[in-house]
Parts: sequence; structure tokens; C-alpha cells
Amino acid sequence: MPVRIFTKPVLSIVLVLLILLNAPANADEEALIVVNDFHATLLQVMQQGVALDFTARQHLLREAIDSSFDMQMIGNVVLNRHWRELTDDQRAQFVTAFLDLSSATYASRFDDFSDQVFEPLGITEMNGGRLMVRTEISGPNMGTVSLDYILHKPDTEWLIISAIADGVNDLALKRAEYTAIMNNAGFDALISDLQAQIANLVANYR
Repeated sequence: MPVRIFTKPVLSIVLVLLILLNAPANADEEALIVVNDFHATLLQVMQQGVALDFTARQHLLREAIDSSFDMQMIGNVVLNRHWRELTDDQRAQFVTAFLDLSSATYASRFDDFSDQVFEPLGITEMNGGRLMVRTEISGPNMGTVSLDYILHKPDTEWLIISAIADGVNDLALKRAEYTAIMNNAGFDALISDLQAQIANLVANYR
């Protein structure tokens, strides 16, 4: 088989194409991919509906949350100064409990599909190099709900650090709740409270 020899113009074109194919997406595209991938999992569990039991739904969502959200940063935000006082083992314990609660909450809320659609609305640059990806979910039986995500890039990938539904930042609510428990009863009481919330979600799921 003869050896193929590229002329300089052809070689230049090949090199440019290789660079373009391997070039990373810009920041907006990368952040939007993270949100779209998370929404894809939400749609998956919604579309499968009752075919998935609560444990299976929670498992799928837990994996999606773990890969899309920066749980260490979220722990730092919701526990504030208390986060810095925790040991590494306590931080890991909190992240595990918070992941379980978050996935159980999503599993209980996104449990039915009736032609809902997720739509991206735009991306806004924020202070500190963060991005807000604005989206909405709409359906014939639910109207329209805005879902905004704040992302940052601590290392090589964008990760969600906050989700805002119809203007309500859940992390702000949790920060007040968790700080009060830590101030009044301590870390073990906080973990017990998270576990009780998970058990309540499972017990009351239809």
C-alpha cells in the first residue's frame, strides 16, 4: 500500500480540523451541558414513572447529583463557619446524608411524566467567574416553573452549586435551618435530622 503524503496546504487543513475537534467547548456551552445532562436524568425518571420504585429512582438521581453538583462547596455554603470546624470524616458524613436527602427529595417530586419539557433560556455571567444557567420546565398540567442553576469551575469542569426554583434559593433556606441545628444541638443532631427527613420522604411516597 503506497504511503500517503500530504501536501502542506492539506496538512494544514488536517491540523486545523484536529484542533477544532479536540478543542474544549466555551464556558457557556460546558455549563449548559452539565445542566442538560442533569435534566436528562430527571426526564428519565419521570418518563419511567411507576416502573421504577423509590429506591431505583433515588439511586439514579443520586448519581446525577453527585456528578453534577459540587457537594463540598455546598456543604461549605450551608454550614458556613461550622463547615471549617468539622473533621474530614464529619464532612464526608454530611455530604453522604445531604446527597441522600437531595436524591430522595428529587425522587419524590419528579415522579410522573405528562409531556413536560425543559428549556434553556440563557446564561448570565456572575461575579467570581460564576455562571447562571436559566431554564424552565413546563407542561400542560403544571404551567411553567423557572429553574436557574449557579455553576462554578473549581478545577477542570463546571459544577452546580445552587438550584433556584421560581426565585427560591433552597440553599439559603437550608443554611438557616442547618445553622440553627448546629448552634443549638450540634453535628450529630443535624445528621439525625437529615436522616429523619429522608425516612419521612420514603414513608410518604405514594
